[in-house]
Amino acid sequence: MDFDHKDETGRREGREGRYAYMFRMGSRRFLFIRNFGQGIESVAQLVEDVDTGEALIRKVSAERLRPNRVSAKALAGFRPKKPREIRILELIKGTFRAADPGFPCYIVECLGHEFIKSTDTDRLGRPKYHSVSYWKLCNGSSVRSRWLEGDFVPPIIAVARMIRQVFSTLHYLYTGGARPIYHDDLHFGNIWIHWRADQLLPDFYLGDFGNAGVADPQCQDLYLDTEAYVARPVDDLDKFSRSLALLLDIMGSRRGYGDPGVKALRRLAYDIDSVIVHLKDAPPRQPPPDLRPFIDWARDIEASFCEGGDVDETLSDAYIKWITEERDTALSVERERALVVHATKEEALRSRCGKALADGFESVPVAIHGPWHLVRIECVLAEEDDGRTHHRPNGHRLVEDMSTTERAPGQVEPRFLETDSSAGSIDDASANLASTTTTHSASRPDSPDDAQEEAASPAFSWTEGDDAGGLYAEPCRRYSWVSGDEDASYLTSSAHNPGGIAGVEDYDYDHNLFHDRCKAYLELDKLAKAAEEKRQLSKTKKPPSKKKKKKNAPPTAPTTEDFVERFEERLRLWHALLHGSKCACPEEVWTAGIEAALRNEKIRY
Repeated sequence: MDFDHKDETGRREGREGRYAYMFRMGSRRFLFIRNFGQGIESVAQLVEDVDTGEALIRKVSAERLRPNRVSAKALAGFRPKKPREIRILELIKGTFRAADPGFPCYIVECLGHEFIKSTDTDRLGRPKYHSVSYWKLCNGSSVRSRWLEGDFVPPIIAVARMIRQVFSTLHYLYTGGARPIYHDDLHFGNIWIHWRADQLLPDFYLGDFGNAGVADPQCQDLYLDTEAYVARPVDDLDKFSRSLALLLDIMGSRRGYGDPGVKALRRLAYDIDSVIVHLKDAPPRQPPPDLRPFIDWARDIEASFCEGGDVDETLSDAYIKWITEERDTALSVERERALVVHATKEEALRSRCGKALADGFESVPVAIHGPWHLVRIECVLAEEDDGRTHHRPNGHRLVEDMSTTERAPGQVEPRFLETDSSAGSIDDASANLASTTTTHSASRPDSPDDAQEEAASPAFSWTEGDDAGGLYAEPCRRYSWVSGDEDASYLTSSAHNPGGIAGVEDYDYDHNLFHDRCKAYLELDKLAKAAEEKRQLSKTKKPPSKKKKKKNAPPTAPTTEDFVERFEERLRLWHALLHGSKCACPEEVWTAGIEAALRNEKIRY
């Protein structure tokens, strides 16, 4: 692997050393190129495979995972649950087969996933984990960024090709398995463009299956914020149709609404909208629609505007300019190589990229979400410079994790791998990457015996349900928050809380559940205040005459004292949830902690 061509930083006198930033996944090594994008849930990085030189995408979660249970027994055998996107893709890869060979599937390929233990814990001592995954590169970015936010209007043939390939993928997801899978987030930001050197037009791949769900006819009529609710066929077409309508408005304003291609695409969009209206009026258990007519329709439009068609737009200057610029820009991404910094080791550890200017040298900060290792580049070899693992330097969202890890002699940092791809052997030149390693984050087992021992270890056991890893919908458990009866019975039951409220160390802490409970408990507080105001108002009025009570009179409503006592009990429960059951801090301390938690949960206290 030759690094000499990636010399963008220049060299300063007295500042010797060429450094790069390396990521690990098992025995594979990747070098950081640049940040590729950032979303709400994860950060995407463009990386280079040391072994093959291929450019890939590395996604690291913006938020770290942690176990919900805080008991010692639960933490001893805890292993993070795979992200929903990874489980959905594994289900598709393992069980789905094309029902119609003529309708291929275009899904972004996941090369591997792993959990990496973080350097710190939460206030209850529970570990935190980074979720990291590696993906095939789609070099053309997303349809939204290039078509809706870009400078060029795509040609008719490209839009028809996009509709055909997206609907072909949906047809595969709807018919290829035992139950349909609905994407539920099918906007243009999750449709990725990939250009190949041997093709004039790009392919369009579906990505981001974080909201996807498996259809369950028994639960599709539950209008709750659960997996069953999102698994509906109307959601995919509705979100796609909204993005398509916006694109057609842009094309109509620039090409003219009377353009033959725009008119053909708008007729196709109108028919898609008619299916959406039918699905909205149909029962929730309605099966997914047959998309093959729309696929054939889009194929006919594509054939009409391609070379030799009725309206050949491949000879226009706009088409040639669009193809040339978009294709060259996308293919140049694959030719990018690892970032090499000419600086001292201390400057390189600041995660600063050297930038050569005409009037001198300037350092520009680059946030690299780790965990990463600093490596020293020597000719064609990349040797590890130190044994430290650096976690998220310059990360403004996770400032507390700007630390390093130095393992004790003979210890290995826990690292959980779920990659299906076989880690190929590294050649002699790049094998020196691990020759000077002093801190290794648990590589894959080298022998079958090691693999069996690793699989038998309790730390590597998954706690997932049946039915494809918990992907199928489950009915929500209902609680009577106003009365609190089921809530109290759940906390005081021997199965979940042997010691009652005073011993909730085995209780599942979930911020969503805490959010709902806080809202319900505040409603109790409002009822208590209303009852108190009613009691004060009744004192000013003339007392009613005493009458005999009827034998079958309904039970009296709870008094104000009952509401206040119940609310104080809820405050004690909040304290146990936040600080643990054995916390003995003063009341003003844990009261302030509760108020802070309520503010974080955006609940008006």
